[in-house]
Amino acid sequence: MVILKEEKNAQLFAQWLQSETEANLQFIDGGDLDRPITAEAIAYKWDWNNQEIYLKNQKGRQLLKQRIYFAYVNQIPVGHVETTIVRNWQNDHNHWNQLYTGKTWALCCYLYVVPEQRAKGYGTNMVKQACNQAIDDGADLVSLIVAKDNYRARKFYQNVGFIETQTKIIKSGKEFLVSEYLNS
Repeated sequence: MVILKEEKNAQLFAQWLQSETEANLQFIDGGDLDRPITAEAIAYKWDWNNQEIYLKNQKGRQLLKQRIYFAYVNQIPVGHVETTIVRNWQNDHNHWNQLYTGKTWALCCYLYVVPEQRAKGYGTNMVKQACNQAIDDGADLVSLIVAKDNYRARKFYQNVGFIETQTKIIKSGKEFLVSEYLNS
């Protein structure tokens, strides 16, 4: 049984990410986190005030709630996932803002399962718990992006309950597809 706990352990998350190849990091963060990965940079990103200002000024969104989870099985940390609930206030800023005009929506991001714990269903359980909690917290829907060429992740998210929309986003020169969670 996977238990999600809200906590900000930047040191552990950085340690996990530092052991991954750059190709895997691109699948995990889409280039969002500065390189090299450091605990200090992750902690700065997680800072509520910093995130609120960033979303307002850079993304045209109002931050409503941010949840940062670490997943545990038998009290051993096995992974990480985040959800951020936002409302768009600047609809012409980017594709997501146009797609979700007038909606309160959540972004599910930074899913990570430690390599030795993969293929055990933990990631599926983590994402479903985090997405359902975001809906309980007031999100009209939960969305994410996945690299178009990451077929394994696309299949994973479809199996979790996401459907791919027709919306594509270019980020760091790479094409991503927007998917939405069907509450199941």
